[in-house]
Amino acid sequence: MRTSTKIAREGLEPLAESSGNMGVAPESGAESGALGAQSGALDPDLQAIIAAWAKLTPTDKRVLRTMVRRANNRDEA
Repeated sequence: MRTSTKIAREGLEPLAESSGNMGVAPESGAESGALGAQSGALDPDLQAIIAAWAKLTPTDKRVLRTMVRRANNRDEA
């Protein structure tokens, strides 16, 4: 069985002139107020944890995650 596909002559055509809008907002960072989101700077201790994460054992990762959850729960109580 043979099918035929036709391509429309008109559609979403690029404009000859660009508005210059690259579609990226000048602001950065999380709206939730994540630490360092606006400035791009992270605490040196946090940077060390991030850098070492791939080398940590699954147990060490679990311990760190538990510590973070407990700290967050204290803040909410």
